[in-house]
Amino acid sequence: MLFPIIALLAISFVLQGANHKAEAAGPTAINTIDLGVGTFPDPVFYNGRIWVAVQQGPPGDYGQLNLYNFAPDLTDQKIISIPFSGVGRAFQRLAVYSNILWMVFRDGENSACVSSPSTCIPEHINLWRSDTGAIENLGQVTNSGNHPVAAGGGLVVWQNQVRAGVINVFMRDVTGGPVFDLGGIGAPTGISRVLPGGIVVLMDTDLTAVPWGVQAWSADPLIVASDVTPYDDNGVVGRFNDDPATEFNLWPNQTAHTPHAFHDGLGNYVVATWNPTVRVAAFNYWVGASPFVVAIDPTTAYPGQLIDIYGYDLTPNVLFTSSAGVQTAALGSVDLEKIQTTVAVPLSLQPGLYTVTLFGPGGPSSGANVLTIINSAAPIISSGGQVGATGTGSNFGTTSSSFGGLIEDIFKYGIYMLGLAVFVMIMWAGVIWMTAAGNSGKISDAKHKIFNAIIGAVILISGYTILNTINPALTKGVFNLPANTPVPSIYTGPPTQINACNQCSAYPGNILAGGQPVQCVGNYINVRNFSSPIPLNDPSRTCPFVELSIGPQLLALRQATTNWVMSEGFPPTVNHADACHGNGTCVDIRLTSPPSVRTQLAQEVDLLCAAVRQAGFSTIVNEYSSLNGLPYNWQNCPLPKSTPFQTGDHLHIEN
Repeated sequence: MLFPIIALLAISFVLQGANHKAEAAGPTAINTIDLGVGTFPDPVFYNGRIWVAVQQGPPGDYGQLNLYNFAPDLTDQKIISIPFSGVGRAFQRLAVYSNILWMVFRDGENSACVSSPSTCIPEHINLWRSDTGAIENLGQVTNSGNHPVAAGGGLVVWQNQVRAGVINVFMRDVTGGPVFDLGGIGAPTGISRVLPGGIVVLMDTDLTAVPWGVQAWSADPLIVASDVTPYDDNGVVGRFNDDPATEFNLWPNQTAHTPHAFHDGLGNYVVATWNPTVRVAAFNYWVGASPFVVAIDPTTAYPGQLIDIYGYDLTPNVLFTSSAGVQTAALGSVDLEKIQTTVAVPLSLQPGLYTVTLFGPGGPSSGANVLTIINSAAPIISSGGQVGATGTGSNFGTTSSSFGGLIEDIFKYGIYMLGLAVFVMIMWAGVIWMTAAGNSGKISDAKHKIFNAIIGAVILISGYTILNTINPALTKGVFNLPANTPVPSIYTGPPTQINACNQCSAYPGNILAGGQPVQCVGNYINVRNFSSPIPLNDPSRTCPFVELSIGPQLLALRQATTNWVMSEGFPPTVNHADACHGNGTCVDIRLTSPPSVRTQLAQEVDLLCAAVRQAGFSTIVNEYSSLNGLPYNWQNCPLPKSTPFQTGDHLHIEN
């Protein structure tokens, strides 16, 4: 399969000049909407829609806290009213974390308590979440200033004056946990942003962050600011990558205060500003080259399976779109040459046809991008002692043979297609050069096309020569794979129940806390027999069994990353408070070579949590208690904590 992929890459490289997307000076198709009088709008993208939090009401009142949401083109407007006392400035902020939309805001007004202490509402910080609609009170504050709250990266921060002239900043995970006092780093003007790692940026810092505007806001690669040149009020000015050639204006000759922006990572942007009315703009913009997909292997896969995407200028940003238009994003990994992206098929995908799109700085990918998703049953022990899948005709990690026919044809005609493509591209470039009339840009474009054509030919010929030297079979008809290729032995009968307690000498017997039973007999499988065996932390103290239902997730996790071992399987060998350890439906895992530096350890643990979630586990307990109290911006893990009967740093994972 190697040579046909090389052939496809060579041919696509020849044609790359025709697919090159020039950089635009700025966004052109911009949708806008005016929401009326309001203050301090904050926008995000969430679940494929634009969300904007706005405090609104009559001038001098602003007693309503509204959460708008729109289609990406700002149509289909909907409004959610957030419970709010209607007293004081909310300074609301939005954030997305763990597939939940969060809003943090201040409620109440301390100054009213001087005249009406019995009826006033003291200032406090509230945290709203979209999945339950619940509001959590994070505590009262005093003299917290303007812009007293911010959220991002799974963290929420807020200001509180601890004594006269000293404003401290406090931080907590949005999902809960201990509150960290970051000290007296706050200011009366407030907080602008929270950067990865829990770094707090103040409004005063962003006020003069760029020389071409005031109160800048970053939605990488976009930076927006209030435009004060050449007029005092000239709307919002924006630049991509701080490049003056990309500068554009929104709402010129209008007042535009504290603009906020958000980028969904797929080329979609939203900008919001205010004074006196709230205005929102949405647009698409891409800078640079767009990915080009040559092939997907396999073209038929099941949820959780790894697939490879071949092409050039590839990125890890993958979007699966069903035939009904439902979109699911996934993050893969891309090689250094950007010609291969590997990604796990999201477990939420239902059977059917999907368009696979990669997004890069130049926009969405083009090229071959159709994937068929099939069902995958629970794994069972095969006669060869490996985990397989029933009802799909495929083992875990085994690719579909439907790609073979396509590959054989590509191999067969690759040389001819390349020769034709090289001839056409060189002829086309020659015509452009001859008609350039001294235009340096057209001459440069013609040279670029000729160079790509020659390089493409060299890639294909070199690849053929190398592979033919190594093994001629690699360039012969090795892709004539029959559709009925027999699957390696898979036991398709019912799972065999075993007494796992009798089969593990490390099990001391009856060790769960609180009299919880250990269910010795059940559908247990040995993780060391998986097609990608899972190592144990200490085989003399760790049992190798797990309940059948979590087999697919463990195998997917092992195929995604190998820097971990299972430190507790089934039956358990130490005491536990969680009953799932008594039936094998959860395990404990730990890093194999944990860094000694705490921040580096936190990064490794957080990456492991990302792989755990991608593999399909729904519950993670971060029991790396050595990281307790570390100010770290956890993206994928909950905050670390100590638990009863804990015997060392590890992650507890379960469905």
